[in-house]
Amino acid sequence: MFFKKILCVLCFAITLNPALAQDESQPMRAVLVSEVSSVAPGKPFTVAIVLKMQPPWYAYWKNPGESGFPMNVEWQLPPGFKASDIRFPYPQRVSSSGMIYYALKGEIWFLAEIVPPPSLKDAGLSIKGKAEWLGCSDICVPGSATLSLSLPVGAGKPNASFSKAFAQAKSQLPRSPTDLGWKISLGEGGARREGRIAIVPPAGTGLRDAVFFSETEPLVDHAKEQVFKGAGDGKAELVVPLSEGAGAWLANAKGVLVANVDKGEHIALEILPAASVVSGIKGAASTQFSAGDFISHIFYAFLGGLILNAMPCVLPVISLKILGFLQQGGDDRRKLIKHGAVFSFGVWFSFLAMATTLLILRAGGEKAGWGFQFQSPVFLVFMASLILVMGMSLFGVFQIGASLMGAGQELTGKEGLKGTFFSGVLATTLATPCTAPFMGAALGYAFVQPPLVTLLVFSSLAAGMSAPYFVFSLYPQGLKHLPKPGLWMEQFKQFTGFLMMATLLWILWIFGSVRGADDLVRLAAFCLVLGLCCWIYGQFVTPSATGRARLIAWVSILFLVLFASLKILRPALLSGEELARESQGAAGIPWKPFTKQVLDDALRSGQPVFVDFTAAWCLTCKVNEKTVLETAATSALFKEMGVIPIKADWTLRNQEITELLAANGRTGVPFYLFYPAGNRSEPVRLPEVLTQGVLAEKLKGVAK
Repeated sequence: MFFKKILCVLCFAITLNPALAQDESQPMRAVLVSEVSSVAPGKPFTVAIVLKMQPPWYAYWKNPGESGFPMNVEWQLPPGFKASDIRFPYPQRVSSSGMIYYALKGEIWFLAEIVPPPSLKDAGLSIKGKAEWLGCSDICVPGSATLSLSLPVGAGKPNASFSKAFAQAKSQLPRSPTDLGWKISLGEGGARREGRIAIVPPAGTGLRDAVFFSETEPLVDHAKEQVFKGAGDGKAELVVPLSEGAGAWLANAKGVLVANVDKGEHIALEILPAASVVSGIKGAASTQFSAGDFISHIFYAFLGGLILNAMPCVLPVISLKILGFLQQGGDDRRKLIKHGAVFSFGVWFSFLAMATTLLILRAGGEKAGWGFQFQSPVFLVFMASLILVMGMSLFGVFQIGASLMGAGQELTGKEGLKGTFFSGVLATTLATPCTAPFMGAALGYAFVQPPLVTLLVFSSLAAGMSAPYFVFSLYPQGLKHLPKPGLWMEQFKQFTGFLMMATLLWILWIFGSVRGADDLVRLAAFCLVLGLCCWIYGQFVTPSATGRARLIAWVSILFLVLFASLKILRPALLSGEELARESQGAAGIPWKPFTKQVLDDALRSGQPVFVDFTAAWCLTCKVNEKTVLETAATSALFKEMGVIPIKADWTLRNQEITELLAANGRTGVPFYLFYPAGNRSEPVRLPEVLTQGVLAEKLKGVAK
């Protein structure tokens, strides 16, 4: 009983003082502390998860960079309590062996605001949370802790023991530039894949350097250096290289700008997509509503929508609509007006549906911007399949109905209007990855305004994009200068099929940027099978075909689509496919995925066995793979010695891998085991940091 009392006293002391929570023998420990000594009903207060990392260990920021994962907390709060997302201090940009990551070092304070209900019983409260993080040095070890904090109900007085520590922690959080007297504006210009940040520090502040840390992924190309350009008048500019799969810079540039000023001091400034969205770097746009700004941005939106018609991503649909107008050249004006109105409605409906979706996502805390759907591999597969099928139809491989995209023989009646509406929907869908001039300012403005203003801006975009088609339907006289309908129209239709194939290549490129080269090949193979299905349909599902021929054709089509979906396409859409791709080995090494059974079978074979314990978030693992393991020299070495290579991927928790690591006295990755031929009980442990020479020396030395 005495020891239990002593233990309780120690646990209570640990919850009060983070310094006591640190076991110097442990590389990382976490504790939960509060800014108040008691909780007042309805009065928010701040708590902190204090993570102490012993040098040289470090944790990761909310966007870890090219490797790692950030701190995550699952709260267990009393009824009626609410907790905000945790707030991260600003990170450091660290480069190691060609890879970039965003690190947090030393004693790290992750802050969160707790909001109690308006009424509380006069009793003690228990706040609990399950914290998970990743700690790295030469190896990476996932850390976790179940934290708890007991507080009485009272007046909500500050906890004097931690007042200075909380003040210091809050000073490392990003703050609004305007609150600190800084002027920040975002702009576009220069190279195509560059974003720009104009910086004007307060008078008398010497600005030496700055780095932008993006919360949006993918946006910034981590591997390329950001270029800081200072000026004698105190103004400066930061040029930020963007990644290949990045969305619109002005609509997605959310993050932290860390400014290095006089005396080595660092100031973290919060950057929001619309905090300073302008068309060029000239000044900051207000996030508050004003009639003048509203009118100007409505005009910008209309011009941006109008210019979208000249963008390459919309060109195939434009060609099809021109073909539709030509085919309708002999129709009466009333029908032309009707089709023009329906097309405009399709564009307007799509823009409004997109705006509504964005508003719903943002209300739920999601980060989504213009063209957000193109970040979804499933959506890209759908669009690639749709564009391919449409292109095959335009080539004449098969016919899918007179109303498709207004390209049939007749655009009259209900079906013709359906095709016209669908053409407006598809034109808008293909336009979303493009950002025309004037659109950046309008979109950035719309994303921070009330929902009604946002919907009006998107409506103006729709009006601009559909205006040319509607004008042609009102004044078809302009079509009289075009050639009369004839054989050339069929040739023009086939030409638009090549435009569709160009659009398909563009979608495949986006998919490759999102998923990687291997999955790009899988999607291309799926498209090949889908094209074969289109050919079968066009050849054998015809009015003149027999019932038996149609049945065989349909069975063949269904079989091919199911086979291609399950065996070719499905692996490209699995959430863990990136890990499987790495397991294949860039140098042609036939890695076997680890299971206990796979390892036992390999050891019973009598051949030497090499086990690579790795994870996608492990920086050192990636460096070792890039420089040593996935090289032609290692591939030749393994073949020469008859080594069976096994990859134990610990990205997701795996109990068998955890147990094998523990059995060898390890708690993290990277870790490498080599079992010599015929030796199942005494594996050789290789160092965490590999070189080609060390690997060859260890393997050949033991084999002798």
